[in-house]
Order: sequence, then structure tokens, then C-alpha cells
Amino acid sequence: MVATRDPFGVRLDADVWTPTALGTVGPHGLLTDLGAGGHMSYRPLLTYHRRAGPIADGLDRAVELVEDAEALRAVLAAPDVAQWRHPGGAGAVDDDQWERARKAAVIMRDRRGEYFQGLLVGGLERLDQRIAHLSTFWVPNAAWLRAPGADDILSAGWLMLFRALADRGAVGVTASETWSGRDYVAVLRNIAGFRPIAELCAELGLSPADAKAVLAEWRATCEGRQLVRFATRPELDEPAHHELIRLLDAYFGAMPPRTPTDGDPVPGERLTLGGDIAIDGVRGWGTGFGDDDWFDAPPNDIPEGADWRDADTRAHIALTDWLRHQRGRTA
Repeated sequence: MVATRDPFGVRLDADVWTPTALGTVGPHGLLTDLGAGGHMSYRPLLTYHRRAGPIADGLDRAVELVEDAEALRAVLAAPDVAQWRHPGGAGAVDDDQWERARKAAVIMRDRRGEYFQGLLVGGLERLDQRIAHLSTFWVPNAAWLRAPGADDILSAGWLMLFRALADRGAVGVTASETWSGRDYVAVLRNIAGFRPIAELCAELGLSPADAKAVLAEWRATCEGRQLVRFATRPELDEPAHHELIRLLDAYFGAMPPRTPTDGDPVPGERLTLGGDIAIDGVRGWGTGFGDDDWFDAPPNDIPEGADWRDADTRAHIALTDWLRHQRGRTA
């Protein structure tokens, strides 16, 4: 008999690890984290996570999917859960953040669905909508993680969360191990299937040294409410330039929106913004560049009587509007 490949075991994240025309590879910030000590772990989602269905061993009553912020607040405020003093309580659930990240939560109880045991929460990463991030893994009584039958309930909970995140378009999930005790990390790795970023990068031939590589630098000069000059080093061909614009548009578009200022810009107001593109995406941005900078921009100028924060807001809005317009032209 000829062995066939399991069609439900195919990873969904193949495109994430395929270098783009610019050369970027991997979810945003993962290689940066490796260079900073590697406290993140990663789990690819598989094709079967996109398929709904019952959960094995009659565990449907032990896990409950919560997709609404108000519903999660109600769960956390219930006496049997509130007694465990969840960090921040029901007030820790932020409506705007919940909606922006399209979060999902899974409540874990005992097999009969009566007694609360734990909470999982995940949502889409703001800088790469293909990647989800585990924001909460809370079990008030850590001893339960080693109790008989807990592994089955935990497995059902993770499966339900992964299905919900895949349904939102995620192809992989990241999690931090810095706040977790040994038992939590064991669950992340042995039940949920997460692996340390260092292992993942080693498989790809990447190391902390690669985190120092800069694929491109970008600069943008804004005067008042207009972007008047944009350039990169090195000069990019058309496909690579389009990819850089896509990365910057996603990066700045994921930031909390700036409120336009009421006042008009002071004549002569000028700011230059810029930053680097690393192999795992946009690596921050800033406004201060020396006289010897390759862009050779006129110095930043905030005329007397102007507010620096207002000028910065106008420059930020000018850049994001320009990026959005460029994306529209190249879509």
C-alpha cells in the first residue's frame, strides 16, 4: 500500500515562512525576541483547525467558547470565578482591544461543566494579522494542571481556542513563557504544541546574529499635513518596494489612531520619520537623524509657537494616509 499524506495535517503557515520580494521571513518580531533572550514560543495551526465538529471523549461540556467581551466579563464576575481573583478582574477586559484583536476566550471547567478550572484568551497579533497571540493562560489553582483528567480538559480547551483563531484567519500562534511557571510551560509545550522560538529558528537556519541584519532603511519627510519626500536605502525594485509599503502600512495601521489636531500647522513645520526593516519585519521608527544621515533631509523644524506633539501627530497622519494611498495604487 502506498502511503498518502494526511490532508488534515498540513500546516497553514507555509506562506509566513516564505521570503518576500524584500527578503522578510517569519512573523513580526520573533527573531528580535530570539536576540533578546528567546522568551517566546510558537505553534503552527493545521488545516483541521479550520474544521468544526465535536470534541472527543465527551468533553464538549468541559470547555466553552466565549467570543464577546461582555460575556467574558460576566463569566469573570460570577461568584465561583471571582473568588479566585483573576488579575484585574472583569474590568481587565477592554472592549476596544477585544474588537481590534478579534479575541476569543475558552472557559475550562470539570467534565460535568460545573466547576471553573481555567481560562485561555487569544487574539490576532496587531502587526501581523496572520499570527495570533496567547494573551491569557490562567489557572487559579496550579495544582489542577497535574490532576487526573486535567490533560484531557486542557487538550479540549486548546483545540477549541485554535479552532476559533484559525476561523479568524490565523495560521500560527505565539505565546510568552516569561510569566509562566514550570507547570504552565509544560502544558504549552506538551499539550498545546508550542515550541521555543530558538528551536524554530534553528530549524530555519536563523540565529540571533541574523536579528542584526537590516534589509532596508526608510525615511519620510512631512511638512504640515503632507508627505513631501520618501526614500529607501538601498533603492528597491518594484516588487520589493511594494512589499516595504505593505509592511509599513500594516505596522502604522495597527497603531491606535491619532486624532487630527484642530489647529493649522505653523508655516515651516517639518519632521522626518524613519526606521529599519529587519528580516522579521518593521523594527520601530523615530524622528531624530544626524546631519550625516544618508537621506540628507533638511533638519526637523518646529517653529516657535508650535506644539511638538501636534506636529508629530500631523506627520504621523500624513505618513499613514500616504501609505494607504500607495497600497491602493499597487493593490
